[in-house]
Amino acid sequence: MAAESTQSPPSCPIKHIVILVQENRSFDHMLGWMKSLNPEIDGVTGAESNPLPASSAESEDQNSIPRLLHFQDNATYIDPDPDHSFQAIYEQ
Repeated sequence: MAAESTQSPPSCPIKHIVILVQENRSFDHMLGWMKSLNPEIDGVTGAESNPLPASSAESEDQNSIPRLLHFQDNATYIDPDPDHSFQAIYEQ
């Protein structure tokens, strides 16, 4: 006969943990909309952009108005379709 445990179960309201894994998706991209339901969520607003063009590692004019970053096949520093191997995903 197995001995009964004298430890009580931990008091934790978490019943399930779901891990969502999708290629090239960030938390803000997938779940950032939840901020409209819960303002306590610290996410992006959607108005953010990367001031550097995808074809250049440095902005030509640091005082210029930031531009949206578009991922295109001719981008030098951003691969629009990164490698799908385990190592490449780990490095992303």
